[in-house]
Amino acid sequence: MPLGLAVWYFFNMHNDKRRETARAVLSSRRSLLCGAVGIGTAGVLAACGTTQDDNPTEQQEPDPNEPLARTSDVPTGGGIVVGTVVLVQPTEGDIAAYDARCTHQGTIVQAPDDDGVIVCPNHLSEYDISGQVTQGPAEEDLAPFAIRIDGEDIYPADD
Repeated sequence: MPLGLAVWYFFNMHNDKRRETARAVLSSRRSLLCGAVGIGTAGVLAACGTTQDDNPTEQQEPDPNEPLARTSDVPTGGGIVVGTVVLVQPTEGDIAAYDARCTHQGTIVQAPDDDGVIVCPNHLSEYDISGQVTQGPAEEDLAPFAIRIDGEDIYPADD
């Protein structure tokens, strides 16, 4: 007997026990499939948690022999984040640098927005373009980071 006919026969029997068994089998398969889809979705969402390195201690310190950036890379009134350093240019030609690790829990902060606000993506602490904390939970300013400028290149300062 072909499989399709066997299934039809099985479901169209007047035997209530067989119908009950068939419903239980289909119900458990449906539950299994829904559970597998749910677990798969949870796994995908967990993998999409963050693009930031949540363990900043594993980030390498800048090499004093390698430029962090070029002066033209740092926008006036804003800045950029390079590894564990945030480079800012509050006014034309005035470039400063700060440790990019939030003073609350060490998460790397974001580059300044259009208003010059530096935000920590972890707990939303805010710093102004001069590295001063303006909104907690952080309580301390960003630590200054010594740099030297050689032509267009910005380097970590030699200690």
